[in-house]
Amino acid sequence: MFKRMKPEGMIISSNIEENISSEDSPIRIAMQNALAKALDVAKNHVDAIVTGTDTIVTIDKAILGKPKDQKDAVRILKILSGRAHRVITGVAIVNIRFNIQLVDFEFSEVTFKELSSEQIERYVMEKQPLDKAGAYGIQEIGTEFVESLEGSYENVMGLPVYLLTEMLEKITKMVNQRKSIL
Repeated sequence: MFKRMKPEGMIISSNIEENISSEDSPIRIAMQNALAKALDVAKNHVDAIVTGTDTIVTIDKAILGKPKDQKDAVRILKILSGRAHRVITGVAIVNIRFNIQLVDFEFSEVTFKELSSEQIERYVMEKQPLDKAGAYGIQEIGTEFVESLEGSYENVMGLPVYLLTEMLEKITKMVNQRKSIL
């Protein structure tokens, strides 16, 4: 006989509009967006430990968000061609029941090779990177576009696993401590 197990987790998208206002630092923006996403989902799951993330790409103090369309994706990738840029991911973990909010960030630096217009246009047509900050997914481009990477590969993918693991361990201890008091 098989015993049905409870799922370890669920993926629920938030309904938060990402803010990329240039009035704040990119790190603060990524952290605020991550927290807003986590809180939006957590309000309907008050007992759960909920995570939210937000990834931002910056170059020359400018924030490169998700492209509006294919033409914008090509424009963004031409800006990144042959240059270094930063990838910042804000991570938030919350629990509404115990009023816990942890927020942190990780950043990496990625340097692109010089890219031809043909490479860029082929990538945009084949991969449709419209849902990705900086108009690319590192897992899709690999060594074709990337000259070097300093920092976490997982961060550039949008989920800094080491940081997330540390934060999950911390919030789990906090929740368990508060449960033991009640």
